[in-house]
Amino acid sequence: TAGTQTKILPSGLAAAGEDAPQAVKQMVAAGNRLFAASYLYGGAHGTSLDTLQRAYDCSSAVSYLLHWGGALGTSALDSTGLESYGSPGPGRYVSIYANSAHTFLYVAGLRFDTVEAPAYDSGPNSGKPGPRWRVSGSVPSWATWSVRHPPGL
Repeated sequence: TAGTQTKILPSGLAAAGEDAPQAVKQMVAAGNRLFAASYLYGGAHGTSLDTLQRAYDCSSAVSYLLHWGGALGTSALDSTGLESYGSPGPGRYVSIYANSAHTFLYVAGLRFDTVEAPAYDSGPNSGKPGPRWRVSGSVPSWATWSVRHPPGL
């Protein structure tokens, strides 16, 4: 798509902006690869992020996108680890929201999350479980978040 923003498609997959950095494009592609994955607490922890797994939890899904964007090694961080990952504050293209119980991220304006609550998703993935691209007008307000970003993004 034109510009730098990530857009959700009617299929529920996402398209990165053609002018977005390569790392953003790689994160969007990684998020699309998780489209068929299930949610499982603890899923994909203890395995290499180089290998696609059948199930992910919130932090392993976020870690997977960061890894494929070149911003994290091959081991998933838990949500507590993501609270202090990278640099403080929102990034220009990637912003991670984390606390000790949950994490999600925005990639060039589009949220990637495992929470399927319709109150926080009005897009084509609303009500569908697992790690998916989510559409909402604001950051979910049911918790206090530590906001971080990968350096340079």
